[in-house]
Amino acid sequence: MSGWVAGAVVVGSVASGYLQSQATQNAAQQYANAANQGINYSQGMFNTINNETLPYQNTGLQANNAINALLPGTYTNAQGGTSTGSGYLTAQPTMNDLTQLMPNYAFGLKQGMGQVNAGINAGGGYLSGNEIQGANTFAQDYAGNQLQNAFNNYQTNRQNVATNLYNASNIGSTGVQTAANAGSGTASNVSNMLSSIGNAQASATMGQANSIAGGLNNISNYAMLYGMTQPGGLSGSDIRMKENIETVGWLPNGLPVYTWEYKPEFKNDDNCGHGKFIGVMAHEVEKIIPEAVITRPDGFKTVDYSKV
Repeated sequence: MSGWVAGAVVVGSVASGYLQSQATQNAAQQYANAANQGINYSQGMFNTINNETLPYQNTGLQANNAINALLPGTYTNAQGGTSTGSGYLTAQPTMNDLTQLMPNYAFGLKQGMGQVNAGINAGGGYLSGNEIQGANTFAQDYAGNQLQNAFNNYQTNRQNVATNLYNASNIGSTGVQTAANAGSGTASNVSNMLSSIGNAQASATMGQANSIAGGLNNISNYAMLYGMTQPGGLSGSDIRMKENIETVGWLPNGLPVYTWEYKPEFKNDDNCGHGKFIGVMAHEVEKIIPEAVITRPDGFKTVDYSKV
């Protein structure tokens, strides 16, 4: 194999491996960008849902605070402090509570008793036993009926308050649950996307490494093939013989691989030649594979590539 052909093959192999590795990495980056856009979209949707349900959550919070304020015992208020509930929702009504629901009680009693008194006056101030009993019965029945009505009204009012607060609390619970479901879905989506990004990047790293390793393996093969085509399998690898030296890769054993041209005074040497060459440097090979380096009588070093 001529020097320029070997050089061209190796450079092409290195370039191909590099391009493959870059393409793999670019594909992974594109996937990561798309996944990140998905993450941003999911987070945006959660923020939108949370903001839209926030008024309902606040309604529920206010309702719960109101319920706590109407129950017996202490509770944590909206400011984070401790307050004591009135017990309205569970306490028995007092007479004062009931009389407040009977604003016309005194008026009705007065009107009824007025009729009784009118009858007394019409009789000249004399009352029979039945009339006295009738007056007492009226007063007792009137008071009892009014108290029962007041108690029923009290219970109805309290039930209405509890029902309205309960409904408002449910509105808040629904809002909280909606936001929680959105948050759970967002967390799951973000977790899956981050995992996918990690997998894509890991695959890209492995693909990149495999592409580069393949290119370097080809370098190793071509360098060895080149050396074996030299007379006696030996190649003039002394750095003093070379010029225009460039690093193009590494062998699996860690040795750097170079391209070079021989200096004019060595171009016609049996172990050298004209054109561009690929291979290793004798002084570097000698450090790890000394048996592969042979020193010529003139002091210049050659490499047996079959041992490299």
